[in-house]
Amino acid sequence: MVIEERVLGGRYRLQRKVASGAMGVVFEAEDVTLGRRVAVKLLSESLSSDNTFIERFRREARSAAALSHPNIASVFDYGEDEDSFYIVMELVEGNDLAEVLKAQGPLSPERATRIARQTADALGHAHAADLIHRDVKPANILIAAGDRVKVTDFGIARATSDMSLTATGSVMGTAHYLSPEQASGEPVSPRSDVYSLGIVLYEMLTGNVPFTGDNMVAIATRHASEDVPSLKESQPETADALDEVVRTATAKDPRSRFADGASMSRALQIDVSGAETAVMPGGAAGTQRLDAQPTRALPLPSDRWNTQRVGRVVVGVAALLLLISVAAGLARLLDRKDEPVTEASPRAGITASEPAADNAVAVPRGLLGMFFDDAQARLESEGFNVERSDVESEVPEEIVVDVTPPQGADVTEGATITLSVSKGPKTAAPDKKHGKDKGPKGPHGKGKGKKD
Repeated sequence: MVIEERVLGGRYRLQRKVASGAMGVVFEAEDVTLGRRVAVKLLSESLSSDNTFIERFRREARSAAALSHPNIASVFDYGEDEDSFYIVMELVEGNDLAEVLKAQGPLSPERATRIARQTADALGHAHAADLIHRDVKPANILIAAGDRVKVTDFGIARATSDMSLTATGSVMGTAHYLSPEQASGEPVSPRSDVYSLGIVLYEMLTGNVPFTGDNMVAIATRHASEDVPSLKESQPETADALDEVVRTATAKDPRSRFADGASMSRALQIDVSGAETAVMPGGAAGTQRLDAQPTRALPLPSDRWNTQRVGRVVVGVAALLLLISVAAGLARLLDRKDEPVTEASPRAGITASEPAADNAVAVPRGLLGMFFDDAQARLESEGFNVERSDVESEVPEEIVVDVTPPQGADVTEGATITLSVSKGPKTAAPDKKHGKDKGPKGPHGKGKGKKD
């Protein structure tokens, strides 16, 4: 039994209980070796008796301790004291988001967006380290002074997510934020964390979670089968861009969500006043994504501008620029009419032989097989422009399957690189001739199919 003034591992003196839950109890404690205040989370006795869980807990605690990010509560130590297992963490002064919402109700769009973006940054850092939180919820988002966010419980979350909904009730307690794939017992990914954060953002803006039910299993089932309502239904004044962020984050199909926390953070770089609209990058038909930062549109003050006059000015300027561009192009052609043609791809600026300019660079290698978002970020960080071409392929969606110009080719600085991205294999048309019954669709739209 845990009592105050107990010293764990001969080093951490428990002083007062600050939180408790199905997973265990959190104490404020003193690190007597370093003389600092810390938070110590003791695993509950019921979980401490599961050897498989304990081993996963050890492994994931080590992984979480490797994370270093301003929006992640640092993990300092892991220990075992007799039959007790504990994690020593950074002590954050403040309340968790669940307490904030209980006391204050819905948050302003500006504040909710600010908190969500910091949380997404933290998750993105963990995702880059191949660690999935799996238990994103308000109770695990600590709010310090100045709305500084600290995400916690990375170490325990991964281990508990491998347990069934009915095993101990620990995952049942977070069913309100459970992704459809978690609710269905399917593999999770960074996109699962994105879904949960989308639900948290929905709750921050409306004051309520989107799905309720008589029990946790019923709630989890709704996550697996129903679409999250649009913010516009309860908050008509919500900015279109913010509504689209929540829609994308909470898409039932993981492939339609943001790829990871970093992508969602970029999408949250928006004006939530309602004056701007998110620009959705092109993708597969019927699919909208917000993996890139939305373009900002500045509104014109109608009481000072005549829209017809502005339109004529815009058309005139566009025509002038077009004439200048054509004239410049003709001048370049006349100046180079006696030069040998060495460009194999004028759009990309690649030369077929040796580069003729001192600013020639090589197309980076290692792009094939990367996710498009990652490949795009790498190219743009090196000064290249990126174009996307979606192609049918047996390779999983969003994976780069071809690069034009090819990797290693010499191109000019700032050249445009075209990435061919898999959109999955071509969907076969139903075989009506033989009358095959594909069967009813499940929560994810996948037909089970029946054999004749």
